[in-house]
Amino acid sequence: MKSVRRRFPICLLTIICLMLSSVPGLAQTDLNVGLDTLAARIVTVMDENAGPDQTTEKIRIAVLDFPDLQGNVTSLGRFVAEELTTRLFLTKRFEVIERQLLNKVLDELKLGATGFVDSSSAQEIGNILGVSAIVSGTLSELSSTVRVNARVIATTTGMIVAAASAELPKDDGVTQLLNTLVTPMSGFIPEPSLVPPVVPGETNAGVDPGARQGESLSIQREQTDRDRIEQALIKRDYYQALSLCREALAANPDFAFAQAALGYSYLQLQPPNREQALIALERAVGLSSYPFGDGFAYYLLGRLYGSLGRRTEVRLALEQAVLRYRGVGPGRVVEPWYDQAVTMCLELYQEEIKACWERDDYYQALSLSQQLIAAFNPAFAYTAQGYSLLMLDSEQAPAAIKSLLTAVQLDGKKTGDGWNYYLLGWAYQESGETEKAQEALEQAVISSRQVLALTRPAWYNDCLVRLQTGYDQKVRQLLADRDYRAAIEFLEVALDFVPGYAYGYVVLGYSYLMTGNNSDQAIEALEAAHHLEAEPADGGWSYYLLGWAYQENQRYGSAVEAFGKALQRGEGLGTAAETNDWVPACRTRLTESYEQLFGGFLSRGGNYSYYLTLAEQSIELVPEFATGLAMKGYCLIELSPHRSTEALEYLQQAQAIKEDPTGDGWIF
Repeated sequence: MKSVRRRFPICLLTIICLMLSSVPGLAQTDLNVGLDTLAARIVTVMDENAGPDQTTEKIRIAVLDFPDLQGNVTSLGRFVAEELTTRLFLTKRFEVIERQLLNKVLDELKLGATGFVDSSSAQEIGNILGVSAIVSGTLSELSSTVRVNARVIATTTGMIVAAASAELPKDDGVTQLLNTLVTPMSGFIPEPSLVPPVVPGETNAGVDPGARQGESLSIQREQTDRDRIEQALIKRDYYQALSLCREALAANPDFAFAQAALGYSYLQLQPPNREQALIALERAVGLSSYPFGDGFAYYLLGRLYGSLGRRTEVRLALEQAVLRYRGVGPGRVVEPWYDQAVTMCLELYQEEIKACWERDDYYQALSLSQQLIAAFNPAFAYTAQGYSLLMLDSEQAPAAIKSLLTAVQLDGKKTGDGWNYYLLGWAYQESGETEKAQEALEQAVISSRQVLALTRPAWYNDCLVRLQTGYDQKVRQLLADRDYRAAIEFLEVALDFVPGYAYGYVVLGYSYLMTGNNSDQAIEALEAAHHLEAEPADGGWSYYLLGWAYQENQRYGSAVEAFGKALQRGEGLGTAAETNDWVPACRTRLTESYEQLFGGFLSRGGNYSYYLTLAEQSIELVPEFATGLAMKGYCLIELSPHRSTEALEYLQQAQAIKEDPTGDGWIF
């Protein structure tokens, strides 16, 4: 029966439109096309709104005549019922009781086929005919139209599970059918002779005929009041609507529709009376959850709560409105208020979730994210869920990955400023999936740069740090494998994502040197590293590489300066091979560069004071450097002849280390 109640609200709105196109005054071709389209729409809408417990079996229904408000069945009421029976059958989704069989059973039961149905009579027909629901209704003649009000009544409970209305143009054909009487009113009121006699000491289990008739009259009165109120609202005569609502409520204070319409009318006044509107609408939803049928009352309440700053109540009311509207199924055109309600709900959820993050309440944020998923299923909700999981426990990374991937899928890979990809990369890192982490983090950087050209989001720097951590692992593996060309290819791309990656520039410069590339490229990379960080690599290695690159470029003065800094740092770290295995090579390259400088000085001449200082620096760095000792002795003789004895000592020390330091007999 749940599936019946779920499907019929959708079908009934289409059924009423079907009845509109069934009037003889319309062209036959247009009539057939309209009926076929509406029948197909019934099947489509049922599929769209089917729940998990939907069955493939057809729904068994009975369609009764549509009487007027006085209970008379006219030819128009019978025509509507006949056409409705045929078209519902043609959808192949319903088992519709044949009209002649229905009339025969009703005659045998001494019941009329009019649409005045109460709970017991609906259950009685359901038991006899085996139908799940009864479609009934009334016709109301207005000035230029005939209003059709239809209801679907569940035979198991006797409750109205759906209701809808439509208006037929009152042309000559409709008027003729309306004025032709078929049968006097009999309704579903058992004749007095059929009421079981009361045995002394017992009570009659049946329903008093007078009570039944009173109930029917009450329903008719409500429908008439509703029609009049709706007409006033359509004409935007809100003062008339207010008057009609008050009149209806005076007769029946529990008339929820009138209360809701009263609240709506108060809002349409200029200036609107929000206080009275709020009172009326809260009373309306207290009497009936959905007095307008589609959740519009809750939408109005949500807007009112918003004007009062009651933000939590705003979201709850709007969410109720949206879910109800989805439940009954939208018509051909979605109501504008529905889209507004959805937008406002999403914004309010986001505000609440972000407020939870600001106060580090990730459990509440997770709960709200899950509520948002259940209600609206937006991409942001899955992103928020993934972030909250990561902040609560790194072991939740696999669950976070699943949630964040769903967000990407829902968003069509357009994830705003890249935050979702940043979180995804973070989650992959926590799960040890480094390749996927790198891909996601790089996508985060790309998205951020595309969306935010001038500023960067708060998470951006952490994204670069995480990306750099992954790059470090990759680079060290390439160095271990001595795959320098692959390192160059990798780093030239990586440094576009993390321009501040100093260590990456160091390894890039080293890889250029190891592959014999132009030394200018190595110098550019290594100088960039030192521009970013004073010590971009541990132990002076980067200075050694820079000196090497300068040496290859024949910039010997810069080379000895860089080599000197490298040795000062490298030799101060101890003898661990992993930190200073390059030191011997550095010392060799340093002495080679000094020899180039000293050789140029001997061949071309120069400033003796400068080269004396240079020689002293070389001896300080490499005490056993014979050429440096000899050069110091030579400069002392030229600059201070009175220090010839000291100069001779340096020359002798140089010869003791290497008999002919320059190899050309110069020292002799």
